[in-house]
Order: sequence, then structure tokens, then C-alpha cells
Amino acid sequence: MADLDIAAFLRARYDEQEIHAQIAGPGEVAWATFLRDDGTLAYTSVVSRNGDKWVTNGQVVEPVGTTVIFDQALVLADVAAKRQVLAMHERDVYSWGGVNRAYCRKCAVGDSCDECLDYETQVWPCSTLSLLALPYAGHPDYREEWKL
Repeated sequence: MADLDIAAFLRARYDEQEIHAQIAGPGEVAWATFLRDDGTLAYTSVVSRNGDKWVTNGQVVEPVGTTVIFDQALVLADVAAKRQVLAMHERDVYSWGGVNRAYCRKCAVGDSCDECLDYETQVWPCSTLSLLALPYAGHPDYREEWKL
């Protein structure tokens, strides 16, 4: 297990997501539903969008319904937004009475939420970073102390 702090852990997960999205390529992938002439379910299949057409196995198809399961642009935008939130909640340290204490730059000044008020009560990682890390709780580098 790597000894990462929560910010480094999140940056590594976002880097992985970005790489996977880049490898997957542009566009969308969806589950598609195809019906028989009588309206009953014929089958479902994975299709990808090529312009305004859905394609599977190199053939243009016309499904009756699709549910997008991957959208590269959405994944990349999501990662970029999460990186911005992470950057807002950087770790800083202050000394008070000879004790160094880590705090969140954003939350400690009280401009974030009601529970994040000041340097003395706010610790780092803040609840925002703990929540950002929660989807990765199954990752081997995730630490239980990050849970709220």
C-alpha cells in the first residue's frame, strides 16, 4: 500500500480516469434495445456513436432506445471539475502554541459550508475531500480514516 495523503490519492485516481477515457477514445458507448416487428424485445447490444449514427460490429443500426454508459467528453469534464475542487481544498499548516496543525485552506476560512468554520475546528482533510475519496473506498490505497 502506498503511503499517499488524500490529495495525492485523489490526483492519482483522476489521472487514471483521464488515461482510461483517452484510451477509450472519443464518443459515446451505449446499451441499445432492439425490438421485433411485433414490439417484443429482440435483444440488447452495446453500440457506439459515430456522428449521429449508432454502430455495432461495423454496421449502422437503429435501436429503439439507448442508455449511454460511457461518454468520453463527460468523463473528462468530470475529472477536470473534480481537480478544481481538489485544488480549492489544499492542505496548509499553521502553528499555534508550538503545535503545527494541518487545515484546509478553503474550509478553514468559513467560506465553504456551515460545518467548516475556522482554523481551530477545521482539520485536513476536510469533509469535501473525504467525500471525493469515498467512491474509491475499495481501492487498496484508500485509508479508512478518510471516511466521515
